[in-house]
Amino acid sequence: MHVTIEHREDIQGGIFKKTKICVVVVTVQFSDEERHIIDEWKLEEYPVMDRNPPPGSDSDHAYLYTLTISNLLRGPDAHPVANPVEAKYYHRLLRENLETLKEYIGGNAAIEARSETFEL
Repeated sequence: MHVTIEHREDIQGGIFKKTKICVVVVTVQFSDEERHIIDEWKLEEYPVMDRNPPPGSDSDHAYLYTLTISNLLRGPDAHPVANPVEAKYYHRLLRENLETLKEYIGGNAAIEARSETFEL
């Protein structure tokens, strides 16, 4: 899994009111083995992380702001945040969740042939 996280500034709003925001863009290139595991176990809708709605959003549909494997498979994912501090915080959370995702995908590579006998 090769990950690139970028930060950029953007302008949001209409003709009369413009607001500067930060956008965090993540691009994930899955290896052939990782793509095979995702396809084999149908992990596309696995939630990588939940995230806050974009600045100025009035929607309360939290599911719209869940980052899934399928989002990452489609290409770069851009998520707007209000300011540079929130961008740094989101970046850190994103990195932590992608590390967990890497372990999750790897853990699905094979079923452990294991048996256990014990008394309770």
